[in-house]
Amino acid sequence: MGSLLQIIRILPQNPVVAFTASRYIRYAIQILRGVLVAKFLGPYFFGIWGFITLMQQYLSYTSLGIQYALSVEFSTKFDLSLEKQERILQSGITVTLFLTILLAFLALGIRALPLPLFSTYSFENYIFLLAVFVGLTHLEQVLINIYRVFGRLGRIAIAEIISASLPLAAVFIFPKEQLISALLGAMITGCGLNILIFICKAPFRIRLSLAKDAVVRLIRTGIPLLIYNISAYLIPLAARTLVSIYYSVDTLGYFTLGESLSRSVFLGLQAVAWAFLPMIYSKVREGQDDTLVGEAVLKVTRLYSPCDFPILFA
Repeated sequence: MGSLLQIIRILPQNPVVAFTASRYIRYAIQILRGVLVAKFLGPYFFGIWGFITLMQQYLSYTSLGIQYALSVEFSTKFDLSLEKQERILQSGITVTLFLTILLAFLALGIRALPLPLFSTYSFENYIFLLAVFVGLTHLEQVLINIYRVFGRLGRIAIAEIISASLPLAAVFIFPKEQLISALLGAMITGCGLNILIFICKAPFRIRLSLAKDAVVRLIRTGIPLLIYNISAYLIPLAARTLVSIYYSVDTLGYFTLGESLSRSVFLGLQAVAWAFLPMIYSKVREGQDDTLVGEAVLKVTRLYSPCDFPILFA
């Protein structure tokens, strides 16, 4: 009993445990929000919302993998000088900001075209708000991945709860006809607030600058990691895409709700894996002894798989 009480006292002091707990709070808010949005929108309008979130997933791959590249670079390259670190970091932020502005202008251009885009889902009404949100999300994810490498999980937890809570508040304020735009507006506001949280008293110097070698390095590292992430999510993404093409708007609404609920099965496990990923990168970085790398991969696999399958079966 004494050992158990000691473990209970230690757990809240562990940043990864605290972060995982905050992730569960966020997921609970998201699940509640999904159910309430489905209830207030109804099957048809929730189908439109499902198509918007589907387009959000596709647009999320316009980041060039900069956020993944920064995480890998800072986790594996311990020989980087402070000057090189700042050049890579500032170049990553600058390129991502450029992508954000580019997405917004492209959306305005598409919105101005006389031909409707995905008119079945009234997508032209929401494309600009969606593009702004995706662009700000790119910038937010860059900052989140930098903070993760620095081990500053507290601000990440606060930011993620803000991102989940603001759209939930919009559900109780706006009627069905305005709710989709209000949800996008709340998500944009949440991203903006989070970026301010990350910029304020950051553990690194934030400045806009471009270094050619740093940009090339980030893109060379980021594109393969982006392709890997696309391939990992391609099957569920393809399933929603096919439903949106061959089935009614109402059916896509039901499918979106079912998928969002089923996806919650792995969320806790993914939170732990996400927090530990920079540490894993550092164990398998280039220059390490192949035997030690093999042992590290085997150890992670042995830890992950026994946790993975029981959760899936449960």
